Amino acid sequence: MNQQAWLNGEPTEQLLAYDRGLAYGDGFFTTILCYQKKPLNWLGHWQRIQESLQTLRLGEIDKNQLINELQTALYESASDGFCILKLIVTRGTGGRGYAPPKPSNLHRLIYVMPTPFQPTDVAPSLVELSAMICQTAASINPSMAGLKHLNRLENVLARNEVVDNEFDEGLMFNEFGHLVGGTQSNIVLINQTSHGRQALTPKLDLSGVKGTCLSALKNLSLDLNWQEKTISLSELRTAEAVFVCNAVRGVQAIKQLIISDKVAIDYAIEPVQMIHQAWWLWNLNQPGFD
Repeated sequence: MNQQAWLNGEPTEQLLAYDRGLAYGDGFFTTILCYQKKPLNWLGHWQRIQESLQTLRLGEIDKNQLINELQTALYESASDGFCILKLIVTRGTGGRGYAPPKPSNLHRLIYVMPTPFQPTDVAPSLVELSAMICQTAASINPSMAGLKHLNRLENVLARNEVVDNEFDEGLMFNEFGHLVGGTQSNIVLINQTSHGRQALTPKLDLSGVKGTCLSALKNLSLDLNWQEKTISLSELRTAEAVFVCNAVRGVQAIKQLIISDKVAIDYAIEPVQMIHQAWWLWNLNQPGFD
């Protein structure tokens, strides 16, 4: 299938030459995995939309109108299996320089795209990744941390490192040396303790994106003791298992992390398998906008 786009509910090929999202990155986006023309984990994405609107002071979106536009895009798309529904919300046009218009004139840009995995896979197999440490640092900004805003240039540069070095994923740290996540994912470290399995995730109060997949995983019955904390490279070296996750690819295990030419860390895969299966079971059983 070819990429298709809708602007404010109407099919478009228009170049948004005066849109503040293009000029200033003034907006946010969310990327939704869909199956059989229904969104998965919609409540997680709706929560992100609401939080982003509030934090960026963009105003409000009519929920019913938005759902109708998303449903129309899915209905008119060529995909009957898995596909990706990407929603970009910008402040629209107007204002003088950086000063935003009041009130905002929100633009809602919707894309329907193919998935990175085979669309015939009802539940894709666990993917095992090779990962590297990126030199590009994640920016530090407490007021923007957690948001999936449109200013993602550092992720572009980090992803370029990954592609150039022929790895599957790259891990990003901020300038304080704190682990933030992957170039396109959140990250979780698994360790066996005397109190059971522990799942460590980085604090996202300074950098990074609060992912919809990670948020949902924390609410599943996975027999894991979840903890958010500041994580350093040394803790990555001693983890039993490590996985990354996002809304489209779900849970993916990091099989090997290359620290340097002389240092490589191998991680266990088995602890991630159960989490991967639980994610797909929950996700595919909760389709739709309800």
